[in-house]
Amino acid sequence: MKRILTLALCGAVFLTSVAFSKSYAVDQQYSENLIPVMTSNEGANGVVPFSSGENLVGYGYTYKAFDGSTGPVGGQGNHWESNSGNGTGVIGVKFPSAMQVTKMTITAGYDYYGCKTWNVEASDNGVSWDVLGTFEKTSWTPTDVYTMELNNDKKYTQYRLNILSSTARTPNCLVGELQMFSPLTPPVVVDPTNPTDDSTKKAIIEITLNNGKIKEYEVTAAELAKYQYWFDRASEGTGKKYYTFVKTVLVKPFVTRKETIQFKDIETFEVKEY
Repeated sequence: MKRILTLALCGAVFLTSVAFSKSYAVDQQYSENLIPVMTSNEGANGVVPFSSGENLVGYGYTYKAFDGSTGPVGGQGNHWESNSGNGTGVIGVKFPSAMQVTKMTITAGYDYYGCKTWNVEASDNGVSWDVLGTFEKTSWTPTDVYTMELNNDKKYTQYRLNILSSTARTPNCLVGELQMFSPLTPPVVVDPTNPTDDSTKKAIIEITLNNGKIKEYEVTAAELAKYQYWFDRASEGTGKKYYTFVKTVLVKPFVTRKETIQFKDIETFEVKEY
């Protein structure tokens, strides 16, 4: 069982839930695609696809937007295609438990059946939907990947594209591949020039591994926040399975030294702030 030990404080105390004034933001990191590869409309690993309809002329099944492939450029068979007849449609997934999704990507898979305007929406009951963003793309090439950053601080069980119009020369629209991602890094904002900030403070993260070995890493307040956020997400099963530290001691004669810790190998960790 993973355990977090009580903080050991040394010298001046600072908050581990660090709040900084705006200057520059730590780069956002994301999980791997939350949607498993699917081979049927029954879904996979408890994740179930849904859509408003399918154009079933040998292809166009809903799960094809989640099969991990867009197929040959301009080819048929590895995408979902709507059957609305007016360029609209809905496609999404239902997760077995609530997830926070803050990024999605659409791969076209075809050059003239793409989404033109659409909403990204989320729900817990499939009836009422919150709009997380509205997007527009007026033209596509078969290999285009469109990234959508979402302002979403909540967890939902269902996410969907609500397609309002398409670029199609015929009435339907299609999606080659749809992927969803959750955040791994909190939006920590750092201003080292502000003396009221804790961004210049440091801490020691002491990690005890399952084999009894102890690892120590000196980190800044921002790095500590990133590590704690990663640990929480990994505990929930939504984050990466590993964390990489950039070591600050005994670096020479190398440019950098990095060490990766697997979540499964961590028994406990202790934070010593100073």
